[in-house]
Amino acid sequence: MQPFMPKHPLQDYRRFITSYYFYEGVRVTFGIMLPVLLGIYFRQSAWGIAAAIGALAAAITDFPGPLHHRINGMLAVTACVGSITLATGQLINSPVWLGVFIALAGFAFAIITVYGNRASQIGTASLVILTLLVDETREVSSYATLAGITVAGALLYLLLSLLLHGLRPYKLAQQVLGQCMQQTAAYLQVKAAFYARDPAFDTLYQELTQTQLQVNTAQQNVREIFFKTRSITRESTHTSRVLVLAFMDLVDLFESMMASQPNYRLMQAALPGHPLLDAFRQLLQHMAHELEQAGMAFAAGKPYPPDGSISHRLAALNELFAETRQQELDSETIEAFITLRHALDALEDMIEKLLKLQHYSTYHRGIRLDRKLDYQRFVVPSYFSGRQVLNNLSWQSSVFRFSLRMMAAMTTGYLVSLFLPLGHAYWVLLTVVVILKPAYAITRQRNRDRLLGTALGVALGAAVLYTTANNYVLLGVMLGFMILSFSSWRHRYFWSVLTLTVFIVIAMHLLHPGDFTALIQDRLVDTVIGSAIALSFTLLIPPVWEKILLPQLATEAIQANRQYFDEVAGLFEGRTLSMGDYKLHRKKVYVALANFSDAFQRMTQEPRQMQEKAPYWQQLVVSTHVLASHTAALFTEVQDLNAREQLHAFLPITRQVSNRLLTACSLLNTSNAQLQMGAATGMEDIAIRREVKALLLQRRNELERGEWETTTKERLVALKSVLDQLDMMLQLSGDIRRICRKM
Repeated sequence: MQPFMPKHPLQDYRRFITSYYFYEGVRVTFGIMLPVLLGIYFRQSAWGIAAAIGALAAAITDFPGPLHHRINGMLAVTACVGSITLATGQLINSPVWLGVFIALAGFAFAIITVYGNRASQIGTASLVILTLLVDETREVSSYATLAGITVAGALLYLLLSLLLHGLRPYKLAQQVLGQCMQQTAAYLQVKAAFYARDPAFDTLYQELTQTQLQVNTAQQNVREIFFKTRSITRESTHTSRVLVLAFMDLVDLFESMMASQPNYRLMQAALPGHPLLDAFRQLLQHMAHELEQAGMAFAAGKPYPPDGSISHRLAALNELFAETRQQELDSETIEAFITLRHALDALEDMIEKLLKLQHYSTYHRGIRLDRKLDYQRFVVPSYFSGRQVLNNLSWQSSVFRFSLRMMAAMTTGYLVSLFLPLGHAYWVLLTVVVILKPAYAITRQRNRDRLLGTALGVALGAAVLYTTANNYVLLGVMLGFMILSFSSWRHRYFWSVLTLTVFIVIAMHLLHPGDFTALIQDRLVDTVIGSAIALSFTLLIPPVWEKILLPQLATEAIQANRQYFDEVAGLFEGRTLSMGDYKLHRKKVYVALANFSDAFQRMTQEPRQMQEKAPYWQQLVVSTHVLASHTAALFTEVQDLNAREQLHAFLPITRQVSNRLLTACSLLNTSNAQLQMGAATGMEDIAIRREVKALLLQRRNELERGEWETTTKERLVALKSVLDQLDMMLQLSGDIRRICRKM
């Protein structure tokens, strides 16, 4: 088997060019520059810039989601922008009342964060426009006309977005699906590292947890777009059906990856540094490479059919496994080879699904599209009620504190702009608006990124202006940095600030030629002042610290894990579990784990004194994620065992796992819960464990006699695989209970 080749730098370029982020960067740049160019053509450059500001507001709310959500968001921000412009025009000559309006607007557009991310972006866009309107250098003859032009710019961007969607209705769906495949490939890369020589297990499990969160987030994005978009779920075109089936099989592939949870420590101890383990690693890495290529193909709308090489690699691995088993199998390594056999079976299942995904990328007319789709249970409906705001008008609400913080910081920024001789004072307010976020960790990170990105962007912008005075060259460079900025503004804030600063420096120089050093100084000074204000009020009006939220989120994660496990463990009692119900419980536990992990990650960015019991929380995050993976693995093992064995023999262990998780929840929220009866107290002395030990001894004797294929082998492999999963879950549930007791 040939070693897996590392990625070429061109790979990162291809991934970026085919991503939704780059597509959005080009769309937003064109949407903003179009009214500017029209204004220049009709010799109304001031109105062209005003329309561009409206287009920017619409673009801020135009992020991935169902088409009707995107339209509603852009229409809402258009109405807000028009109203803000008219109100500002009435108050612009009254600094006191304008300050009151800024304070109230800051609170109002921050409190709507309770309605979700799109509402939050509507609020941010509205406040950004408000800060631009108080620019002391702007001369406006009619604010009514300005409002009309700004609204026209927003509507022009809306029409552009709809036109692009009409021309390529499946482009967004293909891109988010492709990115989800690439995230899944990254998860598989981490799994491959467990087969490397001397793996750092604790570090790898943490990486696996973080990557799993990213995959779950990517899957949720796909669900929102696929299952709330009429053209994909209700219009049965060949392309839409293929995309939905590809996503369903991708989720199943990820499930197979999670369900492949062999005892890595056992394998490494039995065959340290053996070529067989390295062969497993190489095949997993090659599978990750192929899945990533398929993801980029989907995002680009190009075919990536199976080439057969992965099947040859699998055949070679099977041969190597057979040879190694012949040479190394003995009484000491028998358990490791049972584990490796199941890992190899799981690889075969994953490869089958991977090849199917690659075939989907061709959109071949021969693809079967008759699978029944049941997606409504997996989509969370959106509800909007005034009670949501009323319920958050309390000091215990993080959004309420954020709204107060925004109001106070914007008011302070406005007062500073009035009394200090600043060249572009509105930049202070703008900095406050874009930095402040409900969570302390995000605000702190954006503050740091804003300062460093602005400093480096100013230096780079100055270097560009010193290098050339050719306006056409400067215009081309400006557009390039503009695309880069809007391509990274949603996921890489530092790079967005850096490239945006270069774009602004060049744009301001083109609009007002002359000495640009004063402009650069203003940008730096105003950004520092705005950052200081934002950080100060984050400490003066602190958020709800994550240490307060973590116990409840941890309880929800453990409860979801227990419910997920209990549904699978019900198979041992003869209960049925449909695949739809199983997937729904799996989704619920992933959501709970994501909320818990996100909160923990935010806590690690908070002040040191607020990071109480951080090591325990970290252990709990990893343990709950790994437990969910073993539950998925148990479900797969039980499916194979169900037709051959009496599963009730495992009930003492399943009930003990469930009871330990229930006890852990009780320790965290001090509630009384009813434990399951029939759980074993001594885990070593139960019938099923004695039976497996007897089978293992019998199998070792058979091997010493040279008997390779026997009924003992089949029964041992079937029972021991389930017992191994339950043993690991028993240990994990015990760890979770122990951690909760310590906390």
